[in-house]
Amino acid sequence: MKTKHAAYSLYRKKNKSGASVWYARYWDADERRYSAVRSTGVVAAGKRGRRAEADEAARFMLDEVRPGTGNSGLLSYVSAYWDAGHEHFQEREKLQGKKVSVLYIRKSREIMRLYVEPYAPFQKMKVSELTGVAIRRWMLYLANKGLSAVRIDGCLQTIRAPVRYGVSCGDIGGNPFQNIKAPAKVKTEKGCLTREEAQRLADVPFEPKKKLAVMLGVLSGMRLGEVRGLHYEDISGGMIHITRNWQNYEDLKAPKSGSARTVPLPSVAGALLDAIPAGSGYIFTGRKKSRPVCVSSVQEWFYSMLGKIGITEKDRKERRITFHSGRHTFVTLGRQAGISAFEIQALAGHKSGAMMEHYSHAKQVIDLNAASVKLEAVIGRSGAKL
Repeated sequence: MKTKHAAYSLYRKKNKSGASVWYARYWDADERRYSAVRSTGVVAAGKRGRRAEADEAARFMLDEVRPGTGNSGLLSYVSAYWDAGHEHFQEREKLQGKKVSVLYIRKSREIMRLYVEPYAPFQKMKVSELTGVAIRRWMLYLANKGLSAVRIDGCLQTIRAPVRYGVSCGDIGGNPFQNIKAPAKVKTEKGCLTREEAQRLADVPFEPKKKLAVMLGVLSGMRLGEVRGLHYEDISGGMIHITRNWQNYEDLKAPKSGSARTVPLPSVAGALLDAIPAGSGYIFTGRKKSRPVCVSSVQEWFYSMLGKIGITEKDRKERRITFHSGRHTFVTLGRQAGISAFEIQALAGHKSGAMMEHYSHAKQVIDLNAASVKLEAVIGRSGAKL
């Protein structure tokens, strides 16, 4: 394991006139050697030899002698980028109001560990040596390892994003990704429950609180993070006010893409809510009552309920049914109930380019009570077995 080395070190050297002057030698982390020497111009004199002044002068020259981005090692450059403290993410947050997802950074660092760092040609490559040919060879290497097109595209983004930033700053002369085509993806749709399956799910006997979490996804279109972040106080007057979203590594935040919204509380969910003790704070908690339940637990509840209505693990995987399929089911049921796309988009919190302008006003004009009646009708249930 490489140890961290000081950026520079000071030493004294006599000049032609015999005066002792402080010099700084600068460390190149990629070459693992001192690559530059500069005079600080500070004469070593006095009890402490004016070392503090020499140190300040050496720091001032650091940016001038530090190797350019193009000469930096590719792996060290990319690794430095994927850090929440990187100047790019600081700019996005403070100048554009876009906070970086900690989970996104963690996933990118995991891709670095699994698929970037082990690739031998990258280990001694400099940023300036990254070419389109090198990228395509890496893509082929990933494909031969069995990675899907979607996964390979994610790997490309791990290097593409920092390189693109370097190009925008003028630190990198050209973008080697310019003519790189993303691998062809096989279009697969997320699974969706049928109307009959949703009805059977609403009737299946199950522990009330666990069943409530599942039905909120299926009948209210709530994302998993929104279910985890839901408070007792968020449900009132027959409505669910979705304003929280709990994500691992980030904790409580606003719903995705500014999709805070109000949706009708389905009667099935209302009956389940009445069957559990009233409380405050998070409805669905883990071992620590002050924190939400973990992702795997909610998924397990959902899969267990699917099993009770005859959807086996094999069926579920073949149909690509996950907890997020509840949102797809909700949208489908809503359309079957005759609710307009305009209203469904507001209820689900979806944003698309075509509907962006309309969606921004949908929450102001949607008739939630009318939507609730239509949704109840399509399920054909006013209650549920617990």
